[in-house]
Amino acid sequence: MTARKRKKPVKATGTGSAAPKKKAVDPYAMMSAVPATWELSGWPKDVWPHTPSRGRRLVLAHRDSLIAALALSRPEKNIVVIGSSFMRWLVSHRDKVRDFDIAPNVQGDQE
Repeated sequence: MTARKRKKPVKATGTGSAAPKKKAVDPYAMMSAVPATWELSGWPKDVWPHTPSRGRRLVLAHRDSLIAALALSRPEKNIVVIGSSFMRWLVSHRDKVRDFDIAPNVQGDQE
């Protein structure tokens, strides 16, 4: 048995590369597809990071900046995410993410 060698990925040099460009998406058009508010335990599947457990980790990791962006509220014992403020915060941090995916229901509307 012979071991297969892995091919090394080719880095784009930026000159003459034919890499496909992503479509420009208006990030504020996404806000209409986002619920107005939701509890941390009931994170919507259409909103990144798509699950309550990932949403909880996101909120814990970025709590201070989310509070500063007015994206979090705590009316009683529940933590509530405010949709439009969360989306503005998310759009302002998209350059820190390698691939910024938008909600699937919005991608179909943009085509």
